[in-house]
Amino acid sequence: MTTAESLVKDLKDKDWRVRADAAYELRNFTEDVVVDALILALSDEQLDVRWKAIESLGILKNEKAAKSLISLLDDANEIVRMAAAVALGDIKSSEAVDPLVWKFRRDNNNKVRRHIAESLGMIGDKKAAEPLLQALNDKDVYVRCYAAEALGKIKDTKAVEQLIKSLKDADDGVRICSATALVQIGEEAVKPLTLALLNKNEDIRSWAAFTLGEIRDPKAVEPLMWALNNDDGDSVRKYAAESLGLIKDGRAVDSLIQALSDTSEEVRRKAAASLGVLEDARAVEPLKKALKDKDDEVPWYAAEALGNMRDERAVDALVGALQDVRSRVRSKAAWALGEIGDKRTIIPLSTVLSDNIDEVRISAIDALIKIGSESIVAPLIHALDDIPTIREKAAKALGEVGDPVALDPLANAWRREEDETIRQTMYEALKKL
Repeated sequence: MTTAESLVKDLKDKDWRVRADAAYELRNFTEDVVVDALILALSDEQLDVRWKAIESLGILKNEKAAKSLISLLDDANEIVRMAAAVALGDIKSSEAVDPLVWKFRRDNNNKVRRHIAESLGMIGDKKAAEPLLQALNDKDVYVRCYAAEALGKIKDTKAVEQLIKSLKDADDGVRICSATALVQIGEEAVKPLTLALLNKNEDIRSWAAFTLGEIRDPKAVEPLMWALNNDDGDSVRKYAAESLGLIKDGRAVDSLIQALSDTSEEVRRKAAASLGVLEDARAVEPLKKALKDKDDEVPWYAAEALGNMRDERAVDALVGALQDVRSRVRSKAAWALGEIGDKRTIIPLSTVLSDNIDEVRISAIDALIKIGSESIVAPLIHALDDIPTIREKAAKALGEVGDPVALDPLANAWRREEDETIRQTMYEALKKL
């Protein structure tokens, strides 16, 4: 007797626990006899057995089970109804669409209705669009959210306008679900979303700007540029700046440069970040100025952007930022200099190894290692007395450089090192000298 046959037999055992275990394990077998046995188990007197049989049939995705599962949508037990709805979605049964819609409109349990909405989305039949659209105004916040997500999966363009209206829903989760749905609908949602940038409601404008970035369609660039430089809502301009970076279209550079002077620090941060993604040489000088922004975060984003651009014109400004009072800015400036790789920065980076903030020193040592050359040996030797992370990095780098000058200092550091992992790294480095 095979394992499957044995489990099918167990479905008739007197002990309901044995039957439940068998119903669960049978999801690993695809034979027709297994599906038939699980369908019979849907009538078991024990809830756990029925529940596991429903789940297994959903996992097996056999259309043969659809009719029996549909009948369970009217079961008195809400757990059975929910499980049946989920299973029908897993099977993607087109036969189940009308019964699911009927039950979605009438079931008095919102948890069941949520799972029905989810399954209708998984099946993807546009016949379900109308009741799901109506559910965007449902009293239950989760029903609204599941309905929005389902509409996104169905990709019915008729849902776009209503989904845009849901971007001002009182619940943030529903707004996220609606935005996600619009992203899934994709290109067909772009024009209505660009028009939504002119909506009187700031929430709608903000979420429209955010969603356009997630869709990443170049047709949204000019409307987003207009919103970035003209909208009076800080959140709208912030998301417009972010989205222009996601779309990665060079037309946005001038608008993003202008946004570096925005009154909102969040807008300036996003503008700097997006300019770093676009890597356009026109942004170097404005980003250098942004290194001195009074906001704590804008200079960090500006330094990261300049590092991504790897333009040597930024070196002097970044070296100056190594002395910034904000440790995060000093750390990111050191990182950026490492990305640019100009050997003239070895000395200023070496001085940063005496910074009182660990993060800054780690960034400096990483930058020196990335720049390379024998000129970094002295600062690396000095770093052998630093915190464990830096000691290990310095030892490994000295081995890579291979300068015999480091032999005695590295050997001495190895002798006094207490951390076995670092000792091993030092030992490997010594073998290379």
